[in-house]
Parts: sequence; structure tokens; C-alpha cells
Amino acid sequence: MKATEQDRERIAVNLGVEQPGRWKALKSELHFFGKQAHFWFLIDDPRQISGIITLFQEVAAEDVARFDETEFDLSFIEIRGGKNIVWDVVEDEEIRGILPARPWGAHPTQFDLGDDELFAEYVDP
Repeated sequence: MKATEQDRERIAVNLGVEQPGRWKALKSELHFFGKQAHFWFLIDDPRQISGIITLFQEVAAEDVARFDETEFDLSFIEIRGGKNIVWDVVEDEEIRGILPARPWGAHPTQFDLGDDELFAEYVDP
């Protein structure tokens, strides 16, 4: 079964758009008619990643199990010094526990901020 837009929205609401101390903002989208569900977390510190993954797995456990035709992924982004730092992307197999945990945030990538920035409202002028 594939997730619907309503399912994605419910997961996001259950997680909480803002979780002070965990993340600054959460955005999500459903792609390919429910085949992929993306969740982007704006964070201040990559040490938050492990706790956010655990919380997602707890909050969305029933949905992840039920929507076996939907691939879930979590991205962890920080905006600092005019850069978009992608600390990690956690894939479906990792969320479902098929692949073992690994050191989260060990290989970040940086990009210059663009006009179409996902978290543009959090970019300092």
C-alpha cells in the first residue's frame, strides 16, 4: 500500500513542524503518487540527527509498516554562513531497520544558498 498526501500530512503533524531543541523546522512532500515520502529537517547541530531518527521511527512506525510501497527518507539540513549544509540523508532501508545504523552526519555536503532554498524563510539576509 502507498501513502497518500493525507498520510504524509498526518505524519508531519504528529512529529510537530517545530520541535525546539530537536529541529527548527520540518518540511515534507509526497512524490510519484505515493511512491516516495521525503521529510527535511532544519537542524542547528548534527548531534540531533540520531534522536530525530529515533523519534521518526517511533512516531511513524505504524505508517512505515503499513505503507510498504512507499520509500521514506529523512534529510538533515543546516543553514550557516551562506551555505546549505546537508548533514545526512537517511534512506528507507535504514528507517525500516533493514540496514544497520551508521555514524550519522559523518560526511556532510555544502552548497551555496539559492533563490529556491527549501528553508528560505530561515536564511539571514
